[in-house]
Amino acid sequence: MDCPQRHIDIADYRYPLPEERIALYPLAERDSSKLLVYKAGEVRESHFARLGDFLPSETLLVMNDTKVVHARLVFYKGEAAAFEAASGRPGARIEVFCLEPSRPADIAQAFAARGEVEFLCLIGNNKKWKTGDLCMAFMRQGRREVLRATRLGPQGDAFVVSFTYAPDLSFSEVLEASGKVPLPLISGVRPNRTMPAVIRRSSRGTTVRWPRRRRDFILRRLCWRI
Repeated sequence: MDCPQRHIDIADYRYPLPEERIALYPLAERDSSKLLVYKAGEVRESHFARLGDFLPSETLLVMNDTKVVHARLVFYKGEAAAFEAASGRPGARIEVFCLEPSRPADIAQAFAARGEVEFLCLIGNNKKWKTGDLCMAFMRQGRREVLRATRLGPQGDAFVVSFTYAPDLSFSEVLEASGKVPLPLISGVRPNRTMPAVIRRSSRGTTVRWPRRRRDFILRRLCWRI
């Protein structure tokens, strides 16, 4: 189903968000987090520990046990750089952020794909990736593996990238061993694995960082996924 972006006006979703209102870290006691309650036209605040007070009897709750995919792959320019990076002499750093599978298009099949897969990706420092493939060496279960990335062509503001790796590995195993969690980059704040991140695009390139207006990105990605 197509979702033309012309039907979405991002300006309708902009609102002031002062820095002091952004929670940089989660609470130690997660159920002490604020809960926004809307009922009968009234909005009020509570806490997640009291969630049961607002749910009707026999309510079905579905647990989301998904985890963050290590979708951020850091390569270094030059085939030899894949091995030199570990010794502190890497070439130009190029980050490849996997957005969604291209071939196979089914997400489960893509993560299970062995030996080769194609993903739609955002590329940081793309201007340094002029020609050729990128290679990354990584360790898995005591064995050195190599992940090779081939840029196939642009698709919108992203690129289709082909990844090749050992035929006895699935792509999910490759990402788990070689990828990084897309952590936010906040000036003066030390990142941790519990904070969310989004893609920020600008004329200077593409980065993964903490959103001030995360809905801009979410709405665009939602349009692509429908």
